[in-house]
Amino acid sequence: MEKISVILTVFNRTEYLQQSIKSIINQTYTNFEIIVADDSNSIEIKETCESFNSSKIIYIGNKERLGVASNLKNAISLSEGNYFTILNDDDFKKKNFLEELTNVLNVNKNIDIIFSDHWVVDSKGAILKDLTEFTTIKHGRKYLKNGYVENLIYFVLHYNVLPIAMSSIIKKNDFILNSLTSEVNGSYDLWISYLIASKNAVAWYVPERLSFYRVHEKMETKRKSFDKNIHKIFILNESEKWFPDFKLLFQSKKAINFYNIGKDHIYYGMKKEAKYYFKTSLTLKFSVKVLLVLFYSYLPYGIINWLNLNYKIKK
Repeated sequence: MEKISVILTVFNRTEYLQQSIKSIINQTYTNFEIIVADDSNSIEIKETCESFNSSKIIYIGNKERLGVASNLKNAISLSEGNYFTILNDDDFKKKNFLEELTNVLNVNKNIDIIFSDHWVVDSKGAILKDLTEFTTIKHGRKYLKNGYVENLIYFVLHYNVLPIAMSSIIKKNDFILNSLTSEVNGSYDLWISYLIASKNAVAWYVPERLSFYRVHEKMETKRKSFDKNIHKIFILNESEKWFPDFKLLFQSKKAINFYNIGKDHIYYGMKKEAKYYFKTSLTLKFSVKVLLVLFYSYLPYGIINWLNLNYKIKK
């Protein structure tokens, strides 16, 4: 009976933490530990953990902020299980999540990652059926059958099929742990997916939706920052070396990300930097949309602010 380390990452947020922890404490599979990696060293988060009065919960409060990827790396390095699963503080699992996925290990101990599908829910936990189905299709899980995943590289590169932070159990390998640096930041899930694919990993898919991914206004993906997406360029540049046959695909992905970085800089009034990113995007892949936004970046600030205001009103 394999011990599973549940890595629960948290930073200055407690609204959903109790539900997240409770969803693991109540698992039908009992050989697990919960490592709460608190990068804010919050008394409130620590007290929430202590309120469960469970020896399975290990609270780690970082005295100095490590950042998303390094916080995760530190927690994994302290874990005792040969396998780990990641749980964000605003998500939660079905009570049979661990049992259903660890049952696969009885078939093959050489499996590197076991993953399932997941539900998308709103801030109150209500299931968003249309968005759930859209997500299943978008990430290629609609096209997978129960069992071994054939052509994993294709599904990872084209669909980002692996729900690393939502619904996966991963073998704790050194290549994953050592590569989690500040350069990959909050996109550690994309980075780990590419790493797993590059190593010809053995992957197994369980079609059942066994976890819940919450979308809400305070989630990390909605946080604004001018440099939020820059680390994705690092990930794509490094990963392109592992998959030389997919050069055009990576160029397209980088073009999209340079465009997004440019938009982030426009939002913060950094027009000079934005122009560089838009131009770089166009050199990788021509797009009328990017060309128009590049033109937009040459407009005076007053006009830009007016357009932004009207965009927000229309939205």
